[in-house]
Amino acid sequence: MDRYIEFMGLISIMLLSTALAGCPSKCICWKNAVKCSEKSLMNVPNFQRLENNPTIIDLSANEIDFIAYDDLSFDKAEFVHILYLNNSKIIDVDDTAFKELISVEIINLSENLLGDLPPNTFLYNTKLIFLDLSKNLFRIMPKLVSSSLESLILTNSGIQKVENDNFAQLPNLKYLNLQRNNIKMVDLETFKYLPKLNLIELEFNRWKCTCQSVELFNYLQENDVLDIKKPIQCKSNTDVFITFFTENGTSEPIKELCENSKNDLSYNFVGNYLEPKEIFNQRRSAENQRKMTKENNQKIQKSEKNETNTATHYQIIKKQNEENLKTKCKKNFDNIPSFTITNYIIFFVAVILAFIVGLASGCLFVGSSSNKRKDSSSSSDSLLKGNILV
Repeated sequence: MDRYIEFMGLISIMLLSTALAGCPSKCICWKNAVKCSEKSLMNVPNFQRLENNPTIIDLSANEIDFIAYDDLSFDKAEFVHILYLNNSKIIDVDDTAFKELISVEIINLSENLLGDLPPNTFLYNTKLIFLDLSKNLFRIMPKLVSSSLESLILTNSGIQKVENDNFAQLPNLKYLNLQRNNIKMVDLETFKYLPKLNLIELEFNRWKCTCQSVELFNYLQENDVLDIKKPIQCKSNTDVFITFFTENGTSEPIKELCENSKNDLSYNFVGNYLEPKEIFNQRRSAENQRKMTKENNQKIQKSEKNETNTATHYQIIKKQNEENLKTKCKKNFDNIPSFTITNYIIFFVAVILAFIVGLASGCLFVGSSSNKRKDSSSSSDSLLKGNILV
């Protein structure tokens, strides 16, 4: 029994080692799945050594910016049915990146940085039925080619424009979600390429308040493909959102006005009245003029403010210079020695002593001169007396 347990443990270790040996680094492999999510991967791992038959490959939440033509080309690629590449910062995808995934049915590319996709990206995925491209950066809806695709999710992807032939190569599409984009208008002919369409969601876009928008939603409702969970709103010329279509259709005033103006579907209505294009253009021109005037006034105010700031700055600098000059002068004046009472007394005593010394010197000089005269007179008298005696 012990030998049997040891033998089975050895076999388990060998099998585990074999599985781990074929599993890419940082990934976890099971019998039918490979999980490499949230591993900070910058490239698609090498799946060439996989020994299992993965029906699911999860590469979500990584930092893979580009899917190259051979990243998903490996021996077991034909077994993959579900591929997760969402939230991986993908910027671009090669048009043959998914070519080897001939059995894939679900691809999730949501929450990436895709701005466009090559039309033939999914051309070879003939079993693909579900594609999620939501939360990307598409300005113009990508034109895709797929004969099998049934569900397409493009919510919150920044789409502003849907071209007339966007769905021309998606004949099997049944569900389309374009919620939360910036779509203003879609031509009625666009959806005529979708004969199998069962459901479309278009809420939370920037639809124009025109009779063309009304006609589009009427058409979709009449064909029973429109799912309205929230009222459809359009953006008026005054940037106000107005409800113009609900699950019960268009409101009667707008409906009546549009029915009476079928010759010009570009009429722009605001609220419950119809505004001719000419009036709209005039009002828009006036609004633009007011906007330009406001901008010019703001520029003038800004310029005046700058001039005021310049003058104020000059006054501040001038005042600072004056203060600095005063401080410098005060500092130089403070460096001059100050005369105290003691200094004055010493100075006065010195003057008196100098006067006394001078006076004494004068007296001595006068006395010396007088003595010299006396001595000279005495000598003269003696000489005279001598001469007389002789």
